[in-house]
Amino acid sequence: MHQMEQNREFEGDFSALYPVSERLAFAGCLFREVEFDDLTLEHCRFENCRFLSCRFQGTGFEGCAVTGCSFRFSRLFNVRFRQCKLTGSSFRGADCQSLSLEGGDWSYTDLTGLDFSRRVCSEVNFSGADLRGCAFDGGVLRRCRFDGALLEEASFRGADLRESSFSGVDLRAPDWKGAKVDLFFAVLAAQTLGAQVELD
Repeated sequence: MHQMEQNREFEGDFSALYPVSERLAFAGCLFREVEFDDLTLEHCRFENCRFLSCRFQGTGFEGCAVTGCSFRFSRLFNVRFRQCKLTGSSFRGADCQSLSLEGGDWSYTDLTGLDFSRRVCSEVNFSGADLRGCAFDGGVLRRCRFDGALLEEASFRGADLRESSFSGVDLRAPDWKGAKVDLFFAVLAAQTLGAQVELD
């Protein structure tokens, strides 16, 4: 890991600032209107940074830790996060389209209102995340953790949710029409509605 950049402000093309986008570390930094287009960031660390009006187009994050960060007014299009840690980060106020999540820890993130329809997001930890108003329609969300997540007005219509966990969630809040679920989920849903489940 390179020496950590702390409490700095950056503008312009990120690739011009850092021609090698591997194992970089930033803490408490402000990225203002920075362009990350078509870059692959590998094993980089961003802690409590602000990405204000930045542009991420075709950007890849590989094994990165982006924790406690905000993406307000930033545009993320066709961005891939592979085995990344996003704990506590907020995408509120960002324009996000065609995000791809491949595993990783997204616990306690603010993803309010984002559209993950028809996306494959398997083995992602969404525990405690704010997913209110999110759309996961037709997606593949197998072996994900939604424990304690906020799911009011979220939609999982036609999604594959098998082997995913939803402990501590109000199952009456989202739209589950047509979703594929496993026996554990079915029992949990029945209990939420007051049914007494007996499995012989």
